[in-house]
Amino acid sequence: MVKKKFCPKCGREVERLYNGLCKDCFLQTLDVKELPSKIKVGQCRYCGKYFVGKSKEGFVRLGDALEKYFKEIRKQPNVKGVSYKIKNNMIELNIIMSALGLRKVVKKSIPFSIKKMTCPVCTLKKTGYYTAIMQIIAPRYLLEKVVGYTTRRLKSLERKDELAYVASIEDAPHGKVLKVGSKQAAMKVARELKEKFGAKLKYSTTLVTYKKGKNLYRLTISIRVRSDG
Repeated sequence: MVKKKFCPKCGREVERLYNGLCKDCFLQTLDVKELPSKIKVGQCRYCGKYFVGKSKEGFVRLGDALEKYFKEIRKQPNVKGVSYKIKNNMIELNIIMSALGLRKVVKKSIPFSIKKMTCPVCTLKKTGYYTAIMQIIAPRYLLEKVVGYTTRRLKSLERKDELAYVASIEDAPHGKVLKVGSKQAAMKVARELKEKFGAKLKYSTTLVTYKKGKNLYRLTISIRVRSDG
C-alpha cells in the first residue's frame, strides 16, 4: 500500500512530493528569474540590418537579432526552450521549463519596438570614408574591363567584409582611382589583378591621423596593366 503524503503548502494528499511540494504547487515555483523590461531593436534605414544595444554586429533577419535577448533567457535554470510571436508592439513569449520530470510553459509579454537608425558601416559609406586607394592605369581598351572586374570583386567581398565597398571612382590620367573602405579587400583584389591581367603592383602608405595611441595609415596601391596578360 502506497503511503500518502501531504503537501505543506496546499494540504493536499498526494502519492509523491517534488522538493517537498505536490505537483501543482511545485510547478507554481517554476518561473523565469529575469526578463528584460522592454526589447528594443535598431534597424538601419539604409542597409536594413538589425542591431541590438551598442553592438556593431548587424543581422539581416529580425529573428537573429532577437536571439541576443533569448540567449540570456535560455541560460537561466530549468529553461529548455523559448518561442515567440510579435503582436501589437508586444513580444509574446512561450518559455518551456522543465524540472524533476515535470514540464511547464510560462507565458510572458514584453513591450517591443524597432527604432530607425544609421548603422556604423552605412555612416562610414555616407561620409565617404576609405582606407585604401587603388590607382588603376591601363590601356583604354582594357581599362573598363579591369575596373569592372575590380568593382564586382569588391562587391562580392562585402558579404564577409562590410568595409569592402567602393566609396568613389574618379578619373585619372590614363586610368581610374578607386577609394575603398577596406585595405584587406583592396590588397586581395589587387593581387587578383596581378594574376588575371599581369598587373604590376606598387604599395605606399600615408599617415592620416593618430587615434587611441596608434598611427593610422591610408594605403595606396598603384596597379599598372600593360596588356591582356
